[in-house]
Amino acid sequence: MTQQYVQALERLAFELVPGEQRFFVQTPQATLCCAVRRAEVGDQRPQKAIVFVHGAASNASRWEDFVEKTALARSWTLLRFDLRGHGASEGLRPATLERHADDIAAILDAAGVDTCFLVGHSLGAQVVLQFCARHPLRTEGVVLIDPLIGSALTDLSKDYEKRRWVLSALEMLGRLANGIGIRRRLDRYSLRASDEVARAKLTEGGAALEAFVKAYSSPWADLKHMHLADYARDLLEVSRHLDETPERLSQCPVLVFASKAGAYTESDKLRTWTASFGGDFSVLDCVHWPLTECPEAIESQLLEWFAIIGSRQGGALS
Repeated sequence: MTQQYVQALERLAFELVPGEQRFFVQTPQATLCCAVRRAEVGDQRPQKAIVFVHGAASNASRWEDFVEKTALARSWTLLRFDLRGHGASEGLRPATLERHADDIAAILDAAGVDTCFLVGHSLGAQVVLQFCARHPLRTEGVVLIDPLIGSALTDLSKDYEKRRWVLSALEMLGRLANGIGIRRRLDRYSLRASDEVARAKLTEGGAALEAFVKAYSSPWADLKHMHLADYARDLLEVSRHLDETPERLSQCPVLVFASKAGAYTESDKLRTWTASFGGDFSVLDCVHWPLTECPEAIESQLLEWFAIIGSRQGGALS
């Protein structure tokens, strides 16, 4: 990568938190913007790592507040990154779930991490499932936040499948425009800042909640900080509605979070799916965006779960 190219990407890169270091990973197909926060307390054991994967029309700044404040940082190495086509990460080919999963493997290699736990939200949960299927031996455990499992989808989610032909056309149109040099200049977009504003308004309830859901699910708002082709590809991947369960899920610790309000998935059906491979299950009091709506609940439940998993494995994760 040339210095000029790196500087162009850094203009879009998410802010670092204290203790984090930024690094870029270049593969034949993509350039990925990543950050690592090494465990604060070291010992003679190999470092355990957690990779955080954001959702559609998002970027790694969605995990910024969590990575800065979580007590997990004392004994875990924390990795977050922009999926290709988001933030400061770019890809030469459409960002499929399979390519996202292989990107994570490349990031682990660059960070010197062999195996890891993965935490993914929405589209990020789909990416984590693909990583489990494609890289099972590198998957120690997973946390899936509102995974879009076909058997658990609401009617709203199923509508995306009906629009796949429209999304494919929009993606093609966007890529043709980019190919002839028509491409908007995007600016850095901090989801941490927007989440803080939304969180303050959510305390009002009622109309404020309705306005929040409308704003956070608006394609027009999303397109302000994403290129059309990348956004359409996000929705195409979300609408694939995976039903196959990677074999690895029955062999490693799994925690599935569902949203109580269930905008995109039905919690009871997610519970049934989770029980099919013996995973742990919890319902969060939110619509679909728990890192915005109830970050304290995510933090406390993850701390508790990792402690339980550590005790099951003889303290290896503590």
